[in-house]
Amino acid sequence: MHLKGIASLTFASATVTQGQRRIAVRIAVAMAAVALAASLLGRTPGSVDPGVLAALVGVVTVTELLSALLLFHQYIESRATWLAAVGAGYFFSGLFIIGYLLTFPHVFSPSGYFGANEQTALSLWCVWHAGFPLAMIAAAAMKRSSLYERSPKSAATTLVAILAASTLTAAACVYFFSRYAAALPTLLNDRGFTPLMVGAVLPLVCVLDVLALLMLTRSRPSTTVELWLPIAVLASMLDAVMGVIGQRYSIVWYVGKSFAVTSSSIMVTVFLTELAAMARALARSNRELHALSEHVAKHDAVTDLPNRRHFEEQLREALVRARERNALTAVLHVNLDRFGTVNEALGTAAADELLREIARRIQSSARGRLVGCAGGDEFLILLSEVDPEIGASTLATAILAKLRQSYFAGGQRVFLSASVGIAIAPSDAQKADELLAAAATGADLARRDGGNQLRFYCSTMHDAAVARITMEADMRAALRRREFRIAYQPIVDIVTRRVVSAEALLRWQHPRLGLLPPDAFIPAAEQNGMMVPIGAWVLETVVAQVRRWRDNGMAMPVAVNVSVREFQDPAFYDRLSAALCRHSLEPRLITIEITESLAIDDSKQTQQTLARCRELGVGLSLDDFGTSYACLANVKRLPIGALKIDRGFVRDVATSRTDAAIVTAILGFAKSLELTAIAEGVETREQLQCLRTAGCAYAQGYLFARALPAAEFESYVRGDGGGNTASLASA
Repeated sequence: MHLKGIASLTFASATVTQGQRRIAVRIAVAMAAVALAASLLGRTPGSVDPGVLAALVGVVTVTELLSALLLFHQYIESRATWLAAVGAGYFFSGLFIIGYLLTFPHVFSPSGYFGANEQTALSLWCVWHAGFPLAMIAAAAMKRSSLYERSPKSAATTLVAILAASTLTAAACVYFFSRYAAALPTLLNDRGFTPLMVGAVLPLVCVLDVLALLMLTRSRPSTTVELWLPIAVLASMLDAVMGVIGQRYSIVWYVGKSFAVTSSSIMVTVFLTELAAMARALARSNRELHALSEHVAKHDAVTDLPNRRHFEEQLREALVRARERNALTAVLHVNLDRFGTVNEALGTAAADELLREIARRIQSSARGRLVGCAGGDEFLILLSEVDPEIGASTLATAILAKLRQSYFAGGQRVFLSASVGIAIAPSDAQKADELLAAAATGADLARRDGGNQLRFYCSTMHDAAVARITMEADMRAALRRREFRIAYQPIVDIVTRRVVSAEALLRWQHPRLGLLPPDAFIPAAEQNGMMVPIGAWVLETVVAQVRRWRDNGMAMPVAVNVSVREFQDPAFYDRLSAALCRHSLEPRLITIEITESLAIDDSKQTQQTLARCRELGVGLSLDDFGTSYACLANVKRLPIGALKIDRGFVRDVATSRTDAAIVTAILGFAKSLELTAIAEGVETREQLQCLRTAGCAYAQGYLFARALPAAEFESYVRGDGGGNTASLASA
């Protein structure tokens, strides 16, 4: 880190602790004790050693100027003028010390430079010791008045002025005292310091130092600079006193010079101490940051459980131990049922709190076993060196029971369930990633079977999963390769046997599996998001075909099956109306078949789409009536024109009184609401006769014709002599 960054961090952020205050007081007491002892015991003069004086005063010069540099830099950073005053005091003192050293006899020359003598050096010494406390008094006054420079530019201007004024003053004093020293009052003679020096100059310096001490210690120090400045002033005062009362070159005299070194070194020492503390804090922060980053990398952000990566590492180690001991290892994969719906209803914050509660319940049930979070609403549990089949099943059952208990989140009571998959090593897999995948496959099967249950993994699950993935991949390419086909099954008038309409049925000409019916791939399309683009292709293809038939003189209405996911797509109505407009086809020739699950959907989007389709003139029909959720009240409010009797009731209508009664009831219900009823799956004449007797007007099924390609359907209709004259949706 460069000097700017270090200085800024040190003086700007260093705060005083109680321990530092105690240390400062002890240092001050120790300095006073040393000064007293030296004054009492060490006043005997020693030999003249100019080299020692040069070394001591040289150290003072360097530390004074370095302290000034640090303080000036901090002043530029914070623009607090009291720091500028403190820095000016150190810089001013450093310059006068240089003059003192140059003019002192027997240091660099026998009589001193510039034609000076000891009187000149002593005069500079007096200015030095008076100027430092004066600068500290000014700094204390500025600190209380909270003076700050307005801008970095003005702070820089002030600093340049301080440097220039201090340099010129020091040069002028050296020149003045060297040239006119003989004309000034004598401060030193052959017997030592004169009464003027002892009785006037020294007391004046001491008074200034004491005044500076009082002003600096008047308020409780908040930064290290404020704490140690009084120590620097005290050391400077002791240097002045001991330099005067002690004989030159005595122990007292040299101790005074050591106090001068102490005074000048305070700021440098503070800087180095704070730098060392900052380095220690930085090292500690780096260790803590490393530990935190390692924890974050290995744990889930919401639940704080080990994430999948960390869990897999632990599982890998457990599998190694299990192989060494010939033991079994089990993994449980817990997948919450319908958590996405709960998340949407509660919001992210409440859902996260709910996940944390779920994690606590699983950990409570696991009783010390490793529990991880695979992400979102999926959890993992590791069972090592136990009887996995019995222990895993028991644990899974306990977890399912605990998760079924109610929760309170987002201001409301919530109920959840889960699906648990169990995989055992080495029978199901021998590697950690394969074992996790096997457990996830078991959980997926449990969820597909309705959830709230557990499933042990078996190899057939893997085969089924691979087949499903392959099917989904093939399905995404099927649209591009034009592998889907539309077949049309006739809907006939039972009395006249005329074809009055048709139902468009989707087929998939798979390159390996042959022609697949809708049941073989529609559920997968619903899950992987392909139903919407496939449905859009079906709608476009059917509308175009109906238009071609109409141009050929066959105005044949066609019903198109629309899934819940497709109908709930906000763009469905726009696609429908755009296709009709693009092919200039009358809306009455298209009927949309919806399922009973849509009949109970009260969402604004669904109801709006139903109403807009009806306003457009498109027919609406309810498919497979009687097999699902719709009640009579739901059907009553739907804007439909027809309903289809499910083939499950038609199959045994000729042999079962119950099914016959149900069919009769459905027909009566349809008639009362003025709806057209169509029977599906008619395969025998007996079924047809029963439907005719019950009053059913329209039917479809293998008795009349299977679902036919467009060309064959057209030939069938024309060869039958029929034709279409009425739409089922408006019949």
